[in-house]
Amino acid sequence: MRRAVLLGALASAAGCGALAPPSSLSIDGGSGLPTSGAGPYRELAAPAPLLDDAAADLDDPLLLVDGEALTLWFTRRAGGASTIGVARLARLDAPPEVGVALAAAAPWEGGAVSQPAVLRL
Repeated sequence: MRRAVLLGALASAAGCGALAPPSSLSIDGGSGLPTSGAGPYRELAAPAPLLDDAAADLDDPLLLVDGEALTLWFTRRAGGASTIGVARLARLDAPPEVGVALAAAAPWEGGAVSQPAVLRL
């Protein structure tokens, strides 16, 4: 029984693209692409982050899309405190309007709120 389970696991792992040798990751001159060659995947020439903050750690992103408008909710950690921030973009190529959506105000919160959860109503 153990042998059958082990053989099944090895057989399924052999089909995984993650096990391919590095030389096979080049398709049409690209690298780091899916080894199956399926899809229009390509590496970005200069990937740009949607939001960046050199003074804080940004974590727990949650993205809402409404047509071309994007709203990004996130946790911002700096100086031992954390807040929930929101960034609104009219379009993907537009600069974001960034603000604080929620900050810890009660003593029991310990100066930190995190992990935004948003529902569209």
